[in-house]
Amino acid sequence: MLAKNEDLKVSIAGVKHSMGGHAFYKNALILDMTKFNQITLNEQNKILHVQSGATWHDIQNFLHPKFAVKAMQSTDIFTVGGSISVNAHGMDHHAGAIARTIRSMRVMLQDGSVKNVSRTENPELFSLVIGGYGLFGIVLDIDLEVTENVVYKSERKIIDYKEFPEVFSKEIENDDSIELFYGHLSTAPQSFLEEMILYTYKKVDTPDAKIPPLGEVSSIKLRRLIFNLAKQGSIPMRLKWFAEK
Repeated sequence: MLAKNEDLKVSIAGVKHSMGGHAFYKNALILDMTKFNQITLNEQNKILHVQSGATWHDIQNFLHPKFAVKAMQSTDIFTVGGSISVNAHGMDHHAGAIARTIRSMRVMLQDGSVKNVSRTENPELFSLVIGGYGLFGIVLDIDLEVTENVVYKSERKIIDYKEFPEVFSKEIENDDSIELFYGHLSTAPQSFLEEMILYTYKKVDTPDAKIPPLGEVSSIKLRRLIFNLAKQGSIPMRLKWFAEK
């Protein structure tokens, strides 16, 4: 009502990591969704009901150790609503983008009305909101599919980017034990976008394994220092890539 009376644009904010800031408008009314973060779980049906301002970090801590999400954005700092608005993908090539794990959502439209949207109920709005950057409505809450938590063994190797399609088709795509993977391309001058570190995560059958508590990200200051140093020229870039390998 305030935005309508004052003729203001409305921008929706989670953790405000929209790339380039293109989801924001000068002198707009900002809706901070981060306090809108309640989470509940239907264990029997493996459906997580979550408000859009919750972060993936909140969800991981809520689900752990019994369950896990099927797909999430690259790091867990992002809000669910933000990730849905860009239709981010995760590391599970079977699950694909987050959209494939959404059962339904509630969306508030420009006139203040709230619509239930899914693949069968208001399907056009459902497809527009996913990846729509908030242009078609405000995501209020979501029903997401979750899965059993499992133990993975991580492996990695360094390949040329040209080898990736063959490696994927021969070693990853049809190997059911590999459930997560991602590739990290070099930004060093001598191998720029040519050399790749390929990370794979294989499911390990360990029924008696004790899954440890989730830890927090460590060495943030050191990581930030290395990242910022790498912006300063060729030698720091080379050192960063050498350290990663």
